[in-house]
Formats: sequence, structure tokens, C-alpha cells
Amino acid sequence: MTTLQIGACMTREGLALAIHWNWIITFAGIVNVVAQLPQTRKLVITRSSEGLALPMFCIYLFTQVAFSVNGYLLRDMIQFTTLGLSAIVSVINISLILKYRP
Repeated sequence: MTTLQIGACMTREGLALAIHWNWIITFAGIVNVVAQLPQTRKLVITRSSEGLALPMFCIYLFTQVAFSVNGYLLRDMIQFTTLGLSAIVSVINISLILKYRP
């Protein structure tokens, strides 16, 4: 059997195992949390929310909560945890934006 034939017969689960999907999605989830921290840091240091769109942060929060709940319902702890942590960071950012709003 050639590599092409093996790939054609591979299940989604087999592909996920072959490419170490759990590691990839865990890394992506951590990046999702960490990517917001520079904004949090800037808000704390400058004490200014100038140029930040509150509706965008609220939409982002809604999306994070929805996917975190989805992870909980599907028993996907990586999705539940990383999107939940991202939602917490978003709540902090929204609070700081409201606090430092002109």
C-alpha cells in the first residue's frame, strides 16, 4: 500500500493522532490567551482606552464564552479552559476600557 492509499483510508481521529493535534490545539489556545496580555498591559500602564473599540471587545468576549461553553458541553477541556481563560482576560480588558474611558 502506498502513502497515498494509507492517507486516503485514514480517519479523522487517525489524522489527529498522526499530527499530534492535541499539542497543536493546546498551543493555539495558550496563544489565544497570551495574545491579549499586551493590550491589558498597555491599558494598565497608560491608563487610557483611547482608540479602543468597546463593541469589538464585547463581541470577542461573547465568542470566547460561547466556545468555552461548547468545550464544556463536548467535554473538550482544552477548548473549555483556554477559551475560558481568554474570556477572563477579555473581562479585565473591558473593565479597564470602561474605567479609563474619557
